[in-house]
Order: sequence, then structure tokens, then C-alpha cells
Amino acid sequence: MKKAVLFIDGENIQGGLREYLKDNAPLTPRLDKTIEWSTFFEYLKTKDICVIKAVLFISQDYLGQFRSSGYLMHNLYEFGIETKPTYVAFTENNHKKSVLDASLIVDALSTAYERPHVQVFIIGSGDKDYYPLALKLQELGKTVYFVSLPNITSKIIDENFEVINLTQFIRLKQLDND
Repeated sequence: MKKAVLFIDGENIQGGLREYLKDNAPLTPRLDKTIEWSTFFEYLKTKDICVIKAVLFISQDYLGQFRSSGYLMHNLYEFGIETKPTYVAFTENNHKKSVLDASLIVDALSTAYERPHVQVFIIGSGDKDYYPLALKLQELGKTVYFVSLPNITSKIIDENFEVINLTQFIRLKQLDND
């Protein structure tokens, strides 16, 4: 099996889930309950891919939206997904700006250089901002996949990389809505 790492842009996937499920689910989508992570990891095994590290990057702002963000982090950890809260700064116009994308890119490149045995990189996002990262990873001899929802996958990603459709792993019924 090929060793892989999974880096997830939590805000991108959460926004895509919210949009995708707006008419189908009475509950707010949650990254720990709406996605069948165990089924997703099993699917990857059928492609001869074994995820040895999975990280969800999420802004501290986003975590604050949940009364029980500790449960969210714990639930993801149970699936083997580490949660990395990222810093949120304010711009000159007092708009919030997350450093999430930059944090994910730095971690991915660090992993590529420091862990040469990792052959596959899976980017959980459809954001075109990750296109240069994916190209660099390919340049380094890595196989790159994206996992995303059709409604948030940019054209450049869709046309140049294999995109795993996350909709096949969505659970429409959640146990609760903390």
C-alpha cells in the first residue's frame, strides 16, 4: 500500500457541506458527524492508499461556533484526524483573515521534504489556491488527489487532478447537533 497524508481545509469543506445540504438536512453540517470518515478511509484502501497522517486545519473562529468544540476535536481524533486550530487576524479594514491556507501549505511541503516515504498527498479542498502546492508535490514525485464537493471544486483543480467526490461519504442523519 502507498503511504499517504491527508490535509483538510476545514473551512472550505464545511462551507461546501453547508451549501450542498442546505435543502436536504435540518441540522447544521459538522465535520465530525456529517462525513463518514471511516468509510472514506476504507475507500482509500481500495485504491491501495493507507493514510498515515490526517490533519484538519480549522480557524479558531470556526471552533468557537460550537458549544462543544472539544467534542468535535475528540470525535475527529477518534477517526485518526488531528485538529489544528489556526490563527485569525484582522486586516486594516477590520475584516477577519485566517492563516489556514498558508498553514496547510507549509505543513504539506514540510511533510514532502521531511518524510520522503510518503508517496500520496490528499488535499481536502476544492480551492484553486492549492493548485500551486499540488503542482510542486507532483514535481517532487508525489501523487496528488483532491477530495471535495462538486459545488466548491474549482475548474483548474477538477481539470488537472483526480478529485474524490466527498458526497459519497455524507451521512444525512446526524446523531445530534452540538
